[in-house]
Amino acid sequence: MKCSHCYADNQSFATICAKCGQAILRLEVCPMGHLLPPGEQDCPICPSMWPEVDSFAGPPLLRGFLLVESGRLTGSQDPVAALTYLEVRDQEIPLALAPLHSGAVSLVDEDDDKIECRILMRPNGISVCQRDQMKKQKAPSVYEPLLPGEKFDLGGVSLRYHEVVPPAWARKLAGCL
Repeated sequence: MKCSHCYADNQSFATICAKCGQAILRLEVCPMGHLLPPGEQDCPICPSMWPEVDSFAGPPLLRGFLLVESGRLTGSQDPVAALTYLEVRDQEIPLALAPLHSGAVSLVDEDDDKIECRILMRPNGISVCQRDQMKKQKAPSVYEPLLPGEKFDLGGVSLRYHEVVPPAWARKLAGCL
């Protein structure tokens, strides 16, 4: 355990620093090694632990649907009305989801600090990045591919991906062939 005064390494059970004699406060560090203020979960130094995404400016072809199998999903425009599905279209910015309360999740703005999940849609498929996975891995996470028929859970809401294959003429117009 590191001393909060002189930063010396001490035994994990120590309450007094062997080097300076000061009381030891438990210090937490982010995955990149920065000291965190007491009780903080997110690092104030790291700009973001969310992975960077490549830019994309193609046509927003419909790739499928995320069906809500259990729980409640609401939109950012109307947080009262429940959504039964989300359209999965190629887009530049990932969809951002934040839990409202147990069993409910809402679409939120990209810069919302309550985001727990991001969904990235590209011509090569849909990918998901969840904040709790980053905490478990103690490192910046990556977008994990979501296969057709596969589901993921977030805050008591279960979403299943159903793929739609665009017709050949649409893919040709979009330059995908």
